[in-house]
Amino acid sequence: MKKMLSIEERPEQNIQRARQEERQRQAQEARNKKREAAIIRDRQLIIGQLATQHFPELLQLHPYRTHAEIQQEFASFIKFLKELSADKKYISQLKEKCFCGVEE
Repeated sequence: MKKMLSIEERPEQNIQRARQEERQRQAQEARNKKREAAIIRDRQLIIGQLATQHFPELLQLHPYRTHAEIQQEFASFIKFLKELSADKKYISQLKEKCFCGVEE
């Protein structure tokens, strides 16, 4: 049997309930972000594995720690990807050639 709360106790209980709900919401949000980060990491790993499988010369590049060093070391590959992605017509032709009869 629940004890009846006094008029003074009710607002405090509501505040505590709201705080608990906010903590639960924040915890769920953190779990969702962690799950999404893991999906992104896995996707990047797969893409990297595919890229090095088909372009083994990429394995000669060394992943340095600073952003500037990465930009310098990977400059030619970055330019290659940038140029490739900028040519929408060529991308379309590649997709047609590679995915003909295959659902994307």
